[in-house]
Amino acid sequence: MLTARHAFVQTAQRAKPEAGLRTLRAWGKRHKLDAFVHVSLHEGQLTALLDTTAQAEVARLEGCDVRETDVPQTALDAQPIPDRYRDLHEVAQDCRTMKTGRLAVRPIFVRKAPRPRAHVFVTMLAVHVVREMRWALVAAFGTTDDDQMAVTVEEALVA
Repeated sequence: MLTARHAFVQTAQRAKPEAGLRTLRAWGKRHKLDAFVHVSLHEGQLTALLDTTAQAEVARLEGCDVRETDVPQTALDAQPIPDRYRDLHEVAQDCRTMKTGRLAVRPIFVRKAPRPRAHVFVTMLAVHVVREMRWALVAAFGTTDDDQMAVTVEEALVA
């Protein structure tokens, strides 16, 4: 990529090496290479340096799910952090179910306040039923990540 950029800068009259530096840094950041590949500009020539120790550190964590938090280690053990993130994932999944799934909460234009509140209450109750059903199906059949033939909530409702 660097040789192609050098050739372009030499043949084009209006090409600037600084623009190429910005482009290559943005490319490296987009492809998550900026942690161990450092692109710089020296006397109009772009150079790329590979930091092998940083690359080895990134490779060591490859495939791992890393969660960073600012909570001190003395205040919180390691296990509750991923548990809280899973809880957030479940809440997001419940909101998707509530808004776009079979339980669509929609605006109700009525004159009396208790009616929309009742609609949201019934929808939240249904979300709890769907969540319990999901947990029971995972306990009985596993997840679709483990087994492609596992039963999902949508398939159970159709059946």
